Amino acid sequence: FQTDQLKHYYQIIQYICPGTTIISDLWKAYNTIASLGYNHLTVNHSVNYIDPISHASTNYVEAMWNSAKRWNNKKIGTVRTCLNSYLLEFIW
Repeated sequence: FQTDQLKHYYQIIQYICPGTTIISDLWKAYNTIASLGYNHLTVNHSVNYIDPISHASTNYVEAMWNSAKRWNNKKIGTVRTCLNSYLLEFIW
């Protein structure tokens, strides 16, 4: 495995319950997510933004993160050690 792939796999295993559906683009590092016990759907962004067969889309998650970033920027940045509390406040 490449270093980037290992970092992503560690985060997936640490924070996402097995059996969860993960939707991603076709980046090579994501190729074997299904082998970790997750349902993995992909979107080929060079062809479409919603997979015509599975209806998988990353748009919702990307929009939510953009909203969280804008909200956080209004607070004048992020103290890395406080990121969890910022996200909890954003969700609330």
